[in-house]
Amino acid sequence: MENTDNNNEVEILQNLFAENLYQTIEVLSNVVSLQEKYYEGSHSRYVSQKSVEVGKALNVKEELLFDIEIAGLVHDIGKIGFPDSILNKHPNEMKDIERKQYELHPFFGMKILEKHKSFQNVAEIVYQHHERLDGSGFPRKLMRGEIHPGALIVSVVNTFHNLYHKNLKGINTVQIANNAVYMNITQAKYKAAYNYIYSKADIFFDQRVVDAFLENVDTERRTLGHKMVLRLLINKIEPGMFIAEDYFTSYGLLIASRGDLITEDMIKILYRFVEADELPQKILVLN
Repeated sequence: MENTDNNNEVEILQNLFAENLYQTIEVLSNVVSLQEKYYEGSHSRYVSQKSVEVGKALNVKEELLFDIEIAGLVHDIGKIGFPDSILNKHPNEMKDIERKQYELHPFFGMKILEKHKSFQNVAEIVYQHHERLDGSGFPRKLMRGEIHPGALIVSVVNTFHNLYHKNLKGINTVQIANNAVYMNITQAKYKAAYNYIYSKADIFFDQRVVDAFLENVDTERRTLGHKMVLRLLINKIEPGMFIAEDYFTSYGLLIASRGDLITEDMIKILYRFVEADELPQKILVLN
């Protein structure tokens, strides 16, 4: 009887720890999302989701997948407080002093995250997500085998999304109802980002990661091209559909962005915002 009671207490403590950890992650993720105004859609959510998908394709262990997922969500936490003069530029457009500050953000992110005992591995991935195989990255100029395997994945996804979805004017107000039109006008930018990642395989980026990621995004884009735009009640939305437009809270937090793959976890989040009257009962989706 005593063992049963002890087991129950341990299970309760484990559940409380998991809940507290999830809440910590959610808070950090929301803080990061608030400074993503120069992206079309949620940058951190995309990096997290795609990094996990690539990790699964490469048979990464569950423990590392969890760390990769969290690192993707908070990889830019070190940019909190950065001025717009840095956030709205590509690195090669920055002045020397801006570039030096920008290159410190992985270090700042690591210092924030390492304070939490459960985020030691996450902190290291964040610290290394701008390192490159040839040693040309930052902040430590690491090379090949020195780079954390999680950082190798986040690096590729982060770079692609920066190239494809960063909008330097900070304007995300254009809504394109016709999916075929959207695919057409984004084709050139998509191909440029795709070709850059492809050309830097085994130079900047791990070859296996590049192959898995490019196969993933190419398959997804071809799939999106054949989807229809529908407005569905929240209880009719299913995993595997895609969000068809950006949805924000009344206070400006991005809840879901166009092109996001709908998962069971996302549906739970959408329900919460609908119940709080921060989302309409019907959501525009691609199916």
